[in-house]
Amino acid sequence: MPLPSNLSFVQGGAIPEAWITAFQLLRLAEVKEGQHVVIYAGASGVGTAAIQLCRLLGAHPWAVVSTADKGSICQELKADGVVYYRDNAGWPKELIAKKGGTFNAVLDCVGAANVDSTLELLSIDGKWVLFGLLSGAKVDMNLGALLGKRINLISTTLKTRNDDYKSELIADFTKTALEGFEK
Repeated sequence: MPLPSNLSFVQGGAIPEAWITAFQLLRLAEVKEGQHVVIYAGASGVGTAAIQLCRLLGAHPWAVVSTADKGSICQELKADGVVYYRDNAGWPKELIAKKGGTFNAVLDCVGAANVDSTLELLSIDGKWVLFGLLSGAKVDMNLGALLGKRINLISTTLKTRNDDYKSELIADFTKTALEGFEK
């Protein structure tokens, strides 16, 4: 990947981990213009990259975070909406109410603790992209909800991808998003 001219090697070296990961998640979810995407850990590195990439693609990012400070970060990056999950068991319903309906995709780095919330948030034919297990891997899950909504559960990690896949992903990211770092 070429280094954007306005970045140092250290700054440029920080791009791949968060940005290529976020780009891959949106690509796997087949996010298109006008779609609505929920991003768990919206103020994280991958989360902030995903918010900005959604905007680049013409999609609407919605962030789930733990604190108001983290919510402010997401709002500065132009998330369409933010909800706080800490001490708020009703956050999925709150997010659905803010949008006025369910969502096309959920980018999930949390895993077990958010399974029921993810199923609630996703619309028919929604894409659930699981890329982390911060709350654990073991779940008691209602597979009927998955089938009833025809939800696509996609799990991914870049670590196990082959070099050809990674090269194609980087080339696509370079073509689609890299010039944004110069702006």
